[in-house]
Amino acid sequence: MKKYLAYLLSVLAATLVLTGAGCTSAEDTTNINSEATEVSDVEVDADDAMAIEKAEMVDAMEEDEMMMEVDDVMISALREPDYTHKGKLVAVADDAATGPENGLVWSVYNADEEMYTLYATFDGLPVVDAEEFFYEGWIVRKGDNMSVVSTGAVEYDADLKQWVNRYQTATDLSDHDFYVLTLEPNDDDSAPADHILEGTLEEL
Repeated sequence: MKKYLAYLLSVLAATLVLTGAGCTSAEDTTNINSEATEVSDVEVDADDAMAIEKAEMVDAMEEDEMMMEVDDVMISALREPDYTHKGKLVAVADDAATGPENGLVWSVYNADEEMYTLYATFDGLPVVDAEEFFYEGWIVRKGDNMSVVSTGAVEYDADLKQWVNRYQTATDLSDHDFYVLTLEPNDDDSAPADHILEGTLEEL
């Protein structure tokens, strides 16, 4: 009987040892799986971060392209809308301008948008001292009800390599069909000075 009890105790002890070993092994496996999961999560997070960064870069590029397209559209809208009138400008003075075309001017009044747009370009205008002189555009309605409207100072467009006069107003100036380019002294006199180029705007 004592031998039998001793045998049972030894079996029980062995079982406890094996069970303990098994628990330790399970814990270790759980820890390893947990660590592997954490590493996997880090990798996934890194991939997600890269994907987000790429998406943001693509969005930024698309936004830049859209802004460039918007700029181009705005320039085109002012430069080449559906103009209804066009005129060729000729030099009043022999040395005022050079080239096959001394100047061109376009205009249109959009009734839907209530916007009058004028765009003129000039080739070969002499460079002037900006502190003393500037070029200015004018549109004229001739006749008994004569009217002269300034279209502002002419600017040199470095991209186009041309002198340009851009003008917009809500007033319909379609009846002002004569364009004049003048050379103005910086004397605060609002009246037109020396005529450089002139031309009539004709309906297209």
